[in-house]
Amino acid sequence: MRRNAASEDLKPNIFITRMALVALPMATCAAPVPKTCAASHAVAMTAAGGRARQIPKPPPVVRGFVSPWKFSFFRPHYFHLDVRSWGADVLRLQVRPGAYAEKLRETFWQAWPSFLDQLVLLIRRAQSAGLKVVLDLHSPPYDTSTASYKVSGTRAYWRRSGLAHRYCHVWRDIVSKTAPWRSSIYGYDLYNEPHISPQPPRHGALAPPQWRPLAIKIIETIRELDEKTWIIYEVAPYDSPGGFRNLTPLPDPRVIYSVHVYNPWAFTAQGLSKNLPRPVYYPGMIQGVMWNKNTMLQTLKPVIRFQDRYRVPIYVGEFSVIRWAPRKSAVAWLRDATSIFEQYHWSWTCLNFGEYNGWSLKYGSQYWKPGMPPPRPPRHETARARVIRAALAKNWGP
Repeated sequence: MRRNAASEDLKPNIFITRMALVALPMATCAAPVPKTCAASHAVAMTAAGGRARQIPKPPPVVRGFVSPWKFSFFRPHYFHLDVRSWGADVLRLQVRPGAYAEKLRETFWQAWPSFLDQLVLLIRRAQSAGLKVVLDLHSPPYDTSTASYKVSGTRAYWRRSGLAHRYCHVWRDIVSKTAPWRSSIYGYDLYNEPHISPQPPRHGALAPPQWRPLAIKIIETIRELDEKTWIIYEVAPYDSPGGFRNLTPLPDPRVIYSVHVYNPWAFTAQGLSKNLPRPVYYPGMIQGVMWNKNTMLQTLKPVIRFQDRYRVPIYVGEFSVIRWAPRKSAVAWLRDATSIFEQYHWSWTCLNFGEYNGWSLKYGSQYWKPGMPPPRPPRHETARARVIRAALAKNWGP
């Protein structure tokens, strides 16, 4: 998740939430639906430039958390006592080599070999805890001496020569280095929330037209080394539900299509900035729209329609509510969201387990911002945590 993200419009002239933006010819796929014939996916693949192939057995539905990105956070007990004990069976590992290089004060490629060694260590620890991992390229391969990860939100970035070469190089190295532990990799998440930032800010974010062909090239590179591991494709912009409109499947049958769910952003991210006032209540009237479970379902209709048509798996890579949202409202939103995910058999990972305390399930609802004393965990499990723990229990049966 990028906290300066734009949002999806339910009523475009009335309000802006985070997730759906401008209706563009980019979209994404969804989960298996019995009544759709297998031929439809083959037809779509042919239209997308791929060969019609037999649809593989869908991957298992998994439920878990998004990880922090700092290697220093991963204490030895993290995978066993923190993640696994909650009932999670998957961890979406944020792969952020640029930030790692910055910390070492090295260039991207100087730091790259040791970054890969650290990544292998984390996969091995996850494997020992019985966890699958999603390898999420959470920031772009960029020159840390001249730029930051924010460059990826500019038009100029997506037009750079050699862009495909850098992404393919990174993924070729990741797939090669992690090959001995491939059985623990749930999927390769090609790139987090591709987008072009709104310019000026009042305009909605855009989908980079280069993203889909770039993703296809990355997939071709991965398939030279690994034919079976599932690949996770995030739609543009920002992996929002609106990115699924008019989408056709990618030319590979083993692709999981991702969506991030934060609608309405004015509720889920309230208080994160002065432009996001609090308190905001759910269910309730939010920026001129009555938000409830049915409204949430309507924003996800592009994903559901895609799922119905193409019989492909869906993965909710991120969803959450800021912890200082009104307690009963946060509980209601999380219950509604997870019930929809379960209804449509979508895998999901909740943001996040560790890192920024604003999204943490371990802390109470007291407001916090940088500069304030660090919050203290309450003595009892939070109400938000109980919702997610109950949802994770489905990993182990009815």
